[in-house]
Amino acid sequence: MECACIDANDGNYAMMLGDHKIKARTTHICCECKRKILPSEVYRKEVAVYDGKVATYKTCSDCNSIRDEFVCSWYWGEIHEAVRESVFSNLCDISESGIANLTPRARGLVCEWIEECWEWHDED
Repeated sequence: MECACIDANDGNYAMMLGDHKIKARTTHICCECKRKILPSEVYRKEVAVYDGKVATYKTCSDCNSIRDEFVCSWYWGEIHEAVRESVFSNLCDISESGIANLTPRARGLVCEWIEECWEWHDED
């Protein structure tokens, strides 16, 4: 998985209207991990036309670091599942430099997936 390019797209493409990293003034919910993005945290806000509807997607900095490092094509809300599946299908082989570039919380999550993979393979 050295290429670090996971495709998690459902085949439908969105027309981007805006993509900004901003500091939260109020509490938001991350569209990937569903955790609260608290005021003063930096998050990614994307506005897109998808399936004929305008939608806003807010991604916390942790999930955004996973996306930036490992995912080249995605569907919002599917990044965790796509990266976790890729870890398992590639027999836990994931770029060490990619892991090093993640935020601490994101690094912990990806390392958990790798440990789960090792445990799963040890059971076989």
